[in-house]
Amino acid sequence: MATAEEHENQAAHNHRFLGSIDRDEYPDWAATAIFYTAVHLVQMLFVKKGGAGGSHIKRNKTLRTDCREVWKSYQPFYAFSRLSRYWCLRVSASDIPYLERRLERVRRTIQELTAS
Repeated sequence: MATAEEHENQAAHNHRFLGSIDRDEYPDWAATAIFYTAVHLVQMLFVKKGGAGGSHIKRNKTLRTDCREVWKSYQPFYAFSRLSRYWCLRVSASDIPYLERRLERVRRTIQELTAS
């Protein structure tokens, strides 16, 4: 199992990748990079709180029941990424700022939850 620091480093790595993507050309990949940045931030939270995330289904259930404040901002990443990857939903470049704002909310909320 990865440590909290390893998840934090992977989130930072994914976020740097997001910065390298041409969002006009590849907004679907930007949405996916945002999602996986959020996944690792959530995994970091779980490790710091003594738990584990596991599959997307298990992670979503844990967030819905135990971390509703994170879930509210995280859920759209899961939906956008899944719909674009598996159902060919056309993500537009104009969707990315919305997802980035939610990513920042996830980051801030997790920082608050892990500050103690």
